[in-house]
Amino acid sequence: MKIRRIFTQIWRVNAVIILLGGLLASSVMAVSFLAILQSLWQTRRVENVVNLGSSADIKSQTELGDFERIAGSNLLRAPLYRQQTYSQDSVGRSYDKSANSIENYLFFDPLNNQTYWLKARNTALILAVTELNAATPGTNSPTPELVRPPVAFLYRVIEADTNQDQRLNEADRPSLAISDPTGRRFKVLIPQVDRFHGVSQVNNQRVAVLYSMNKRLKVAEVNLQTQIVERTTDSQSL
Repeated sequence: MKIRRIFTQIWRVNAVIILLGGLLASSVMAVSFLAILQSLWQTRRVENVVNLGSSADIKSQTELGDFERIAGSNLLRAPLYRQQTYSQDSVGRSYDKSANSIENYLFFDPLNNQTYWLKARNTALILAVTELNAATPGTNSPTPELVRPPVAFLYRVIEADTNQDQRLNEADRPSLAISDPTGRRFKVLIPQVDRFHGVSQVNNQRVAVLYSMNKRLKVAEVNLQTQIVERTTDSQSL
């Protein structure tokens, strides 16, 4: 009888352990299932995408970001965001997607309380802005210890749906554009390159822009004052 009572107690303890383990496993499975459901139904967010479709499901609006002072000057600059929400089908189901991108920049001159846009208000995607700083006299590089105002800005802009997928994104061919340091005189220098590889400051009036097109590395020498490509050199075959 005593041995039977011991086995009965052990069985009860095991039953409790099994019950607790089952409850714990069920809880973990429930949390995982809820997380999966949440990932399926929550809005997915992407950057640097502009949908060009005319579907009524695409809701689009613009929103002005915060102004920031341009280094070495009194000018302020704020990005204009294009925000879109839309539905997208995938593997037999539909989910909401949210796209956010920079379409333009608004400049503010506090000396005369004037605001103006970088470029015309058309559909475009500004991928990146490169600040071109003045070089130290007698050298080919910017002065690291001094904060100098930029002499120009170089932009990577998606203007056309070059791969015809009804979107402007990084898969499209970017155009290289320039403006003066105040955000005036916006101009496309080199349209629809394959890829932008960088910029080398030559002096405060000329800059070398490196890009690839048709599987060749090219170097464009740009006069920042006239905004003219004075010479383009084929460098290497890629």
